[in-house]
Amino acid sequence: MSDLSDAARIQVLLADHATIDASNKINALGIGFQYTILQPGGFTAPTAVIVLAEFPAKLAGEQFAIELALYNDANELVQAPGLMGNESTPLRFAQTVSLQAPLVQVPGLTFPKNALWARHQMLAAFQNGVPVAAGMGYEWRISIDGFHREDWTAGFYVPAPAGGVVLG
Repeated sequence: MSDLSDAARIQVLLADHATIDASNKINALGIGFQYTILQPGGFTAPTAVIVLAEFPAKLAGEQFAIELALYNDANELVQAPGLMGNESTPLRFAQTVSLQAPLVQVPGLTFPKNALWARHQMLAAFQNGVPVAAGMGYEWRISIDGFHREDWTAGFYVPAPAGGVVLG
């Protein structure tokens, strides 16, 4: 465990739609769903995954690796067919981040040096949905420097259709 992963406060949120505006604020609709249904073709409805990772200001300038990945309830990394040509691709996104101190410039107001935590945010938007199977649970997980905590997740379930009417 690194100092960064030990000190991190991370929230992972699911939404129907999300964008980041010019002032770096996330605008989201339909936030906090726990289940979604499959559309024709085996994809969910449009989905966005929002990650807010905060660290004490004293850690500004540190570099770390952050990863967002989708796992099924069998603890397997979900593969998306055909996203990168004909090969299946894991639904995993990683980047190396240099943590920046928050820049706040509000005329007439002052903030003590360590009043605001340094923040890194990620937004993964799937306008066509996510390719998953019905009757399973899924979990988006975050890891920092290869370390993962159970509360750094957001899960959802994809129900299977109800059985048809049986006659006779």
